[in-house]
Amino acid sequence: MRKIHISHAKSGDVLAVDLFAANGSVLLSRGVRLTNGYIRSLAQKGVQYIYIIDDKQTYDIRPRPLISPTVRQQAVKKVYETMTALIEQKKLLSRVSSLDLGKEYENVFKDILDYLLKQEDLLINLSDLVISNGYFFHHSVNVATTVKLNTGEVGVVSQVFPGFPLRPIVRVIKNPAGEELKSPYEIDLRKQMNITIVKAV
Repeated sequence: MRKIHISHAKSGDVLAVDLFAANGSVLLSRGVRLTNGYIRSLAQKGVQYIYIIDDKQTYDIRPRPLISPTVRQQAVKKVYETMTALIEQKKLLSRVSSLDLGKEYENVFKDILDYLLKQEDLLINLSDLVISNGYFFHHSVNVATTVKLNTGEVGVVSQVFPGFPLRPIVRVIKNPAGEELKSPYEIDLRKQMNITIVKAV
């Protein structure tokens, strides 16, 4: 699979992971073939990036999510329900006390932390983080991100290393002319110091 910006999505692309709405419900399920209507709708809803299945060149690349889809969905749903209730202040006061609200959030955060603590060799997916100055977000890459190299080639990040956020292994899928390669190959940027990532595409 590979991660692409919604503006690069094409009719016929197949979703590789579920997309969730703001309330935590499934917006589109993995395996859905995108149409122009779906793509427009996703862009209007503020979806910026999606994962697509690319059988030819990146079928075996799988990013590891920061938290499981189930835990994420439950947490988003609970936060959405609570915030919706806060907007309707009168309903909130009659339905839930601040003590109950605190307990609900405590349970959500406990579920997330329990999940994270059980993960071995956890590498945080930086696209899931919000960092005030944005440095790490803008200067790091994640598995399945499509990138352009200083050689002009385009590739997909297939493996990242905690100590080397800008020196991942990249599977090159297009030559500098933008033509797809019949036989993609991988470059370990930790060993090829003259090759760098110019930007995510």
